[in-house]
Amino acid sequence: MLAACSSKSQNSTPDSSSGSVRVGAGIEGDTITLGVLTDATGVFAALGKELTSGQQIFWDARNAEGGVCGTYQVKLEIKDHGYNVQNATSLYSGLRGDVLGIQQLLGSAMTAALSDRIEQDSIVTVPLTWAASLTDNPDMAVLGPTYDVEVVNGLDYLLEEKKIAPGDAIGVIYLEGDWGATTLAGASFFAKQHDMSVVEQKVTPGDQDMTAQITALKAAGVKTILLASSPGQTASAATVAATQGLNVPLVGNNPTFSPGLLKTPARDALIANYYNISPYPAYDEDVTQEPLADYQKKFPGSAPSVTMLSGFASAHVMSEILEKACQAGDLTREGVVHAKQSLTDIDTGGLLGKIDYSRPGVSPSRQNFILRAADTGGGLTTVKSLYEGPTVRQYSRG
Repeated sequence: MLAACSSKSQNSTPDSSSGSVRVGAGIEGDTITLGVLTDATGVFAALGKELTSGQQIFWDARNAEGGVCGTYQVKLEIKDHGYNVQNATSLYSGLRGDVLGIQQLLGSAMTAALSDRIEQDSIVTVPLTWAASLTDNPDMAVLGPTYDVEVVNGLDYLLEEKKIAPGDAIGVIYLEGDWGATTLAGASFFAKQHDMSVVEQKVTPGDQDMTAQITALKAAGVKTILLASSPGQTASAATVAATQGLNVPLVGNNPTFSPGLLKTPARDALIANYYNISPYPAYDEDVTQEPLADYQKKFPGSAPSVTMLSGFASAHVMSEILEKACQAGDLTREGVVHAKQSLTDIDTGGLLGKIDYSRPGVSPSRQNFILRAADTGGGLTTVKSLYEGPTVRQYSRG
């Protein structure tokens, strides 16, 4: 995968040493610096570590093959915001003058707080959140399908498998904010298309016991439950549903799950009913074996969650953007933004669906993976690869 990309770029890119490539902030000599605003000490520290490790593994290999344009080595400038918005905004202020792009911006609240500033500064950024509103920002390189598209695909899959039927009620347990709003938008569209109804249950980050929410959804007769919730809330929902005899599919975007949940009392309920709608696959896909082997070589004896693949894939996407900018002879920030917007068919070799950044306000992809909880590496197994259901082809943001 990396070798093919490298050979193409070395054959077709202008020679930066001749001065034919314009450069600007974030490039010193033959080094491109990309920023990483992650969580290394807060509530999502484990996730942040795996994302960053996946990105570093990609760039280590890419640099060894000659780097970007066959000229530039990529360095990651890593900052820990501790999952705190104020910290993230302060760190961004200190970082913005020294980077060409932001390789990782972890956290929906941090992304929302910084989105306008990033657009003003023309810094291409990979947010590790999939809210539909981010596609309106030309600098945001959303990593695959937005949450609403994933929800529609997940429900289409259940409909095809006869786990749900037209006329059913769909339950939604969601955190307030962009994630919850985007999930609701997808559920509402699907429900309208299939004569279904949506039953909402809003929660806060501090709500850890889902008894009241599951009880209400059971009383409403729901046939599936969508989750835009923390992993702990997912575990509680699964456990309570099993206790109450509510044996229905539980469907969550990738942040709703952690493999550690399979070591809790929720294990059996999750294996029986949990579906993960993810932009990237589980470790049973061939395309995942090389990054997994590289990770385990760097961290012997470790068993990463599939989140590591998100980090690896995000670096691959950034590499494609930088190569396109280099081919156009413009590695300034504005040139990188233009390159990102011109890409219509980014191919990560199957780690993500095909990505199109040329249409503002539209999900970059309509393909995602359907995963199930399982006693396997990463805690998930793939049941459908690069799935695009019939209903999602009719979907557009309202």
